[in-house]
Amino acid sequence: KRERQRVPNTQWRKMDGVVRKADKGKVKNCKEDIDTLLVFAGLFSAVLTAFVIESYHNLQPDTSTETVTLLRQISLQLTSFTINSRF
Repeated sequence: KRERQRVPNTQWRKMDGVVRKADKGKVKNCKEDIDTLLVFAGLFSAVLTAFVIESYHNLQPDTSTETVTLLRQISLQLTSFTINSRF
């Protein structure tokens, strides 16, 4: 802690006391606000993490439709071939 400096005049002492009291109140309020924000951020992070984990499965590409598309393309390529009997 810092040592309190001596204030020579009584009016200055009164003002010093008022200012210190106001500063302590502001610091206390800021600390409480920061604590509240940290709790909110922690809860938000937990909920968001749970949501992302559950939604991750839906974000994966559907491989079955991809397979069907590739098989269709191969089938079309195979049917487009013509056999020439000239030899």
